[in-house]
Amino acid sequence: MKALITIGCKTDHGGIVVEADSSFLVEGKSVHLEGMKHVCPKCKKSVSAISLGKGFLTVGSKTIIMAGDKTTCGATFLPQQNLVVRANGSGLGKANAASSSFMTNKQYSGQYQLINELDGQPYKNIKYNITYDDESSVEGITDEEGMTEKLSYRDQPNTITIQVAEDEGW
Repeated sequence: MKALITIGCKTDHGGIVVEADSSFLVEGKSVHLEGMKHVCPKCKKSVSAISLGKGFLTVGSKTIIMAGDKTTCGATFLPQQNLVVRANGSGLGKANAASSSFMTNKQYSGQYQLINELDGQPYKNIKYNITYDDESSVEGITDEEGMTEKLSYRDQPNTITIQVAEDEGW
């Protein structure tokens, strides 16, 4: 599984992600998209992000950068979080059945794996709530691998929020 790259993440060349898109947030941090730039301190030049999973998870028409993706100078992106990750699975058209595909003006369906970033373990059998920008929401309980239910096909939201309940008071 690969974590999504957000603002503040680093590369193995020491670069820091400072450009990001706030329409998709992970733990309140904007995601880094293919083509966005940062300065590589090792190569001493401005470089662009390159997605190795092109079209896998997009915002608008740009693919979200994931851990292990590269820059134009060859640097590798390193994650800072593990809450939102790409999980491998069987394909469903252009969308992966174990992920989300956010394509402009298209329908999408997806599934998320929720991971505790402190210990790297999946949130097993825990209640979650996914809220879309139109205020509609989906509640459920994750499975033994921390996966949400497969979400219904719908129009692309601009943003989503995922909350988990670790106690009965939620």
